[in-house]
Amino acid sequence: MKRFKVLLLGQSRNLFKALPLLFQRAGFVVDALTYYDCKIRKNFISNSQHFATRREFITALQKKNFDDYDLIVPFDDGVVKDILDSDLSLEKKLRLLPVKSEKDFKHLSSKIGLMEVLSKNGILVPQSFAVKDASEGLKYADLLGFPLLVKIDFSSGGDGVFECNDINDLKKIIEQNLATPFLIQKKIIGLELDLSGFYQNGKLISFNYSAVLKTIKKFAPSSLRLYKRFSDIDENVIIQMQKIGEVLGVDGFTNVSAIKCQESGMIYIFEADIRPNAWVDAGKFIGNDLAAKIANYFDNPNSWQLQKNLNDQAFPANLKIPNCFRLKMWQILCNRYGVWSFISRDEISWFCWDFSRNSHYILKKLKRLPTEIIRIFLPQKQDRIRIKMGLRRFLFS
Repeated sequence: MKRFKVLLLGQSRNLFKALPLLFQRAGFVVDALTYYDCKIRKNFISNSQHFATRREFITALQKKNFDDYDLIVPFDDGVVKDILDSDLSLEKKLRLLPVKSEKDFKHLSSKIGLMEVLSKNGILVPQSFAVKDASEGLKYADLLGFPLLVKIDFSSGGDGVFECNDINDLKKIIEQNLATPFLIQKKIIGLELDLSGFYQNGKLISFNYSAVLKTIKKFAPSSLRLYKRFSDIDENVIIQMQKIGEVLGVDGFTNVSAIKCQESGMIYIFEADIRPNAWVDAGKFIGNDLAAKIANYFDNPNSWQLQKNLNDQAFPANLKIPNCFRLKMWQILCNRYGVWSFISRDEISWFCWDFSRNSHYILKKLKRLPTEIIRIFLPQKQDRIRIKMGLRRFLFS
């Protein structure tokens, strides 16, 4: 049996954590190219290279041959944008980015582009407008009514999203000189859902259905979710997810966020970043193991059919799952939300590695503390002269 190979690309250590183990369980050989602060543990990695800067990373991509890889996964928004904005050839960009064609670049790293593509293709999204200046923002706010959301065109992890409950809130946000164009969007009141999945060549391979119960802070990543068994997911939701893959030309992971409207029960899609999220491997706890689905697809790509997994009846219909890396240490120690049931040996190793890394950084800072104190309280000769002259002017003027 052929051993498949995957290459992971990115700069976010937090989004990287679940991917090597996921692909190792799917039977893949895992390589990685990382940059900026994404220094990684080598567990489950065959080959890895780390680059200090974006320029070095892009240069490495220009030189590298990718013919050996069955799958390439950019795992965060930053790397998708860096590849898209680089001077790499179109052929290489299409090989590296998780979309089918150049026309699909429009929605990458752009909330405005995403809303336009989804709405034009019949996907239900919150009413939105692209705003070029302050006067347009006020005009569209009058059309939408409050509450509404203002979103910068490219952001990640909830950054650059602002809620406006009245015209004064909107004016304060606009006065911050946001980069234009930005998105102004009707806020849908309801339950936030995550429908993130995995596609190949626009074909849906698998996705999970979960409700967001807690977040780190407002508009920030979630720390607790309620997962639904795949066999119990409404057929219309599955059809909608299949259509999203087709219209966006997805050829990899998607981080799909939605709101189930409190009044109508309709599901509005408001985000579909073409990359995995930190919950990518959580489905295994409720009978929807993405590693198994990926392995089955790559073994039989031509005969693949998405089917409801009736074997998941052995699992609970709904299951609360916490993200251990987004809980406070006291919550982990107290087994908050039953987190111990969801922590693997690999995640314990990550905790230890992070603790060691952070301790090294703190010790490095402490070693510099005496030098910093001397610099502050015993300034250089020219600085002492200026201080003396200033005191003289103050005392004798």
